[in-house]
Amino acid sequence: MVFELRYMFPLNLIIDWIWTQEEVTGTIPSARRGHTCVYSSVPSPCLIVFGGICGYNTLIDDACFLDLEKKKWAKIAPNGTAPPPMAWHTATVIKQNMFVIGGLIEREKCNPVIYALHLNNFTWVKIDLTDGTRNTLISSRACIATLFSFRSCLRRLRSHPRWN
Repeated sequence: MVFELRYMFPLNLIIDWIWTQEEVTGTIPSARRGHTCVYSSVPSPCLIVFGGICGYNTLIDDACFLDLEKKKWAKIAPNGTAPPPMAWHTATVIKQNMFVIGGLIEREKCNPVIYALHLNNFTWVKIDLTDGTRNTLISSRACIATLFSFRSCLRRLRSHPRWN
């Protein structure tokens, strides 16, 4: 599915492989690049857009939610320790959590932390894996390089007081 401003363009992969154009409503996110967009079935079938670069070079940290059933955008106002404005990061959804990994947080400065957004209650948790034994500076689209750290990451997340 591709979207631009107030339209979404779903591709029917099951029946006829035809693109359609559908109008969406709500608080439409600003145009951006270097952002992530993930699909989640929690709390309902949706797309979540996070971060990126707006305009010439302004990093942003907003999270927007497109309800695919209602075809309506909403801006998420999450609780917890939110990530700083960033771009060129990667994001993935595992069960009820969206993990944001790597990316640029300042000019030529990489994000050394993993952030998790709990999708049931929209609460951010910061998971700092910098322990001095390895380089955790991850720049762009490098999720596979960090999958080995997810076991440790999930253990820390389960024990976090905001998560329970």
